This record gives sequence, C-alpha cells and structure tokens, in this order.
Amino acid sequence: MLMALLKGKLSQKEDILTSSAFGVMKYLEPERVLIPFLAKASLPDGSKPLASIHVAAQPAYEFWPWLTEPGCNNCESDLLIRITSSDERKFLILVEVKYLSGKSSKAKDEKRSNDQLALQWNNLESLAQNESREPVLIYLTAAFCCPVAEIEASQEDLAEHKHKEANILWLSWRHLWALIRNEKHEMLGDLASVLDHLNLAIFSGFSEKKTPARIQWKFSVSSDRRADQLQGPLDRRLR
Repeated sequence: MLMALLKGKLSQKEDILTSSAFGVMKYLEPERVLIPFLAKASLPDGSKPLASIHVAAQPAYEFWPWLTEPGCNNCESDLLIRITSSDERKFLILVEVKYLSGKSSKAKDEKRSNDQLALQWNNLESLAQNESREPVLIYLTAAFCCPVAEIEASQEDLAEHKHKEANILWLSWRHLWALIRNEKHEMLGDLASVLDHLNLAIFSGFSEKKTPARIQWKFSVSSDRRADQLQGPLDRRLR
C-alpha cells in the first residue's frame, strides 16, 4: 500500500494489489516469496525459465516506471525488478499486472507495435540492452491457465513489425496464494487473506473444521410398542 500511496495509485484495484503484494516482498528476503513466485512463471509451452534462479543480492524494485526508449511507443509498466543471480546472470524483469481486465491496447496497423505486451517488450528489450541485462516480461493475471491467445497475439504484432520473438512468461495471482497460504508471517498471512477475499485462491478441498461431525443415531422401539406391532399382523393372519 505504501508504494501505491507514494505514486498516487490508490484508485485502481490492480495498482493496490501490485503495491500490497510486491510491497510486502520488497521487505522480505527474496528467497522467501519473490524468487519462488517468479519460479512459477511459465512460457505457453509450460516450461519455466526462472525455476532455477538463486539471487546473490537483494533485488531492486521500481514501481510504475514510465518507459520512453528510442524508437518505441512510450508506456507505463507496473513494475521493474532488477535481479542478479548467484551465477552472475543479470535480469531485468517487467511485470504487467492484471486483475479482472485483459490487455489495455491491441495491435493496430501502425509503424510501431501497439499491442500492450508488444510495446512493453520493445521498451524492455532496449532498456535491458543498455543495462547489459536479460529481459523478461511477465504477464501476471487472475487466470487459472495460461492466456495463450493473448500472448500469441502480442508475438504476432512483434513479428509484423520485424521484431524478434519476445520472452513473455505468464504468472497467476493464484500461484502466489498457494505459495503463502500457510505462511506464519503476519503480513504474508494478511496478503493471503486479501487474495482469498478477491477470489484469487485455488480450491484446495474442504477444511476439517468445516466438516460436520459424524452424528451417532439409531431408531429404537420400546418392547411394549414392538409387541403391539407384531401382534397386529398376527391377528390379521388368524382371521
């Protein structure tokens, strides 16, 4: 929430969610949540390029930077994360955050890419080259499965404008909930509750506490009443 307040981003749920989630991660050891979360990011084919990353130092977070690289349409990204791994690989990771909406812009017949992910990739790739870093674009959504069609549309827009294929990975908020739902850390517990409240959890079965206790019961009939019940059919047979 602090980052959203500092940047004047308290009017959009996506921005508040970004600030709340990554703001918490910013103040924790990266191996606690951030790195395991990024490790879940996958390409449309299911592979996970960030699964084996270990960090050598605290990552640097930049919230809502305005990207104005030469030859690219300007854009605002939700988050840039600069990570140096223990094997000296340097990454520049752009996170595009969605909650209930899809991409804010789609491809048009222009000289430059206008699809949201495509134009973000163009800026990211240029900036990463200037910083000698590996560019990674993460599309973070509320979906249960990878939005392959959206990513493919971005790749097609890049191809139409003579750009190389982008390194676009997908993550779900539900991955984060599954990662932190049993955390004892108070802030992470609160964050998990927020994700659950926003319907960003994954159904994981019924809680034992909510399962009704087994009821022990049986029918019983008094001896006098049972005798009367038996006598009735006997009388009818004797008539």
